Amino acid sequence: MKNEFLPSDYSVPASGGNYLTLSKLPEGDKNIRILSSAVIGYEYWTTENKPVRSATPFTETPGAKLNDKGKIDIKHFWAFVVLDVDEFSAKKKDDKTESFIKILEVTQKSIQNAIMSFVNNSKWGNPTGYDLTINKTGAKLLTRYTVVPSPHSDLDKEVEKAYKGMTIKLENLFDDESPFEGEAPVKTGEGNEVLPEEIPKF
Repeated sequence: MKNEFLPSDYSVPASGGNYLTLSKLPEGDKNIRILSSAVIGYEYWTTENKPVRSATPFTETPGAKLNDKGKIDIKHFWAFVVLDVDEFSAKKKDDKTESFIKILEVTQKSIQNAIMSFVNNSKWGNPTGYDLTINKTGAKLLTRYTVVPSPHSDLDKEVEKAYKGMTIKLENLFDDESPFEGEAPVKTGEGNEVLPEEIPKF
């Protein structure tokens, strides 16, 4: 009997809404373009599975979830605005360009260290001037990430215009509020679904 519940070429999206989550990506490459400076901070999760973020180290952690070793996982994060280059490259005629502009939060030290090395390298510098390819291998505790920069290139004019027309306040993350002013943009083209759901300035 033919399975018609889902299309034969369907796969679960790695990013939902306007947030790109590296831990949910399949193994392989994800291409992005950083569009903003980063906000930095610290984060832990509560027993209600809600993130608590602070721009400075925590002095107390009410309601924090404990890990398997009975300790609290506090992570240092960067958050910045990116263009999902892969999705934008597959853009359909009626898709809104704004829907490919997402928030990426990075807690992985390997990715932070890689980007920091590019920032401090005079041959690369500001990462808003070139695409980055983040490669993921393995799963769970064996997950590894590497980051490779592409040659410098101009930002697509369509993306530049769309981004300038958006109001994104990354600082809202510290108040557990959406960084997007108003309703976050979504893809509207046929065949797309709306899914529920320490670095100085570059």
